[in-house]
Amino acid sequence: MQVGLNVRGLYGEHSEVMGNLFQISNQTTLGRSERDSIESLERVTRQIIETEERARERMMRDARMQIEDKVWRAYGTLRYCRSIHAREVINLCSAVRLGVALGLAGLCPLRGRQRAAGADAAGASPALRRRRADARRSATSIRAAARAASGLPPPRTDRDA
Repeated sequence: MQVGLNVRGLYGEHSEVMGNLFQISNQTTLGRSERDSIESLERVTRQIIETEERARERMMRDARMQIEDKVWRAYGTLRYCRSIHAREVINLCSAVRLGVALGLAGLCPLRGRQRAAGADAAGASPALRRRRADARRSATSIRAAARAASGLPPPRTDRDA
């Protein structure tokens, strides 16, 4: 499926992927309004987040032991190493971040999260609430980055009035 976006490594064009971090940008902008470009980027970003959530669920179902091993090896290396290259730090931090996002026991939760047992009033499990919050934060960050890249001013808030 062609969506008109470029996916690059962490440091842009011709850079390699590190720590499962990517740059996503518009491939075509000629003839499109800034609003259309931003909306397209947001729509694709939501699709990426949903696809990643499903992939994480499959990984935990089909390869839980391997995922936990990868996360805890990364944690141990980061905690006890004496000398490490930046590239390795990025990749290991990504693995630990995956473990935190998956809610693996023994890792501290992301800042601002409350660990709770059971479902909330709407019936969503704690894991689902965390994924939704992560998706909202990611979409907000992406919108801010897209606005900054396009030169648009930040959206007005009630405090600006």
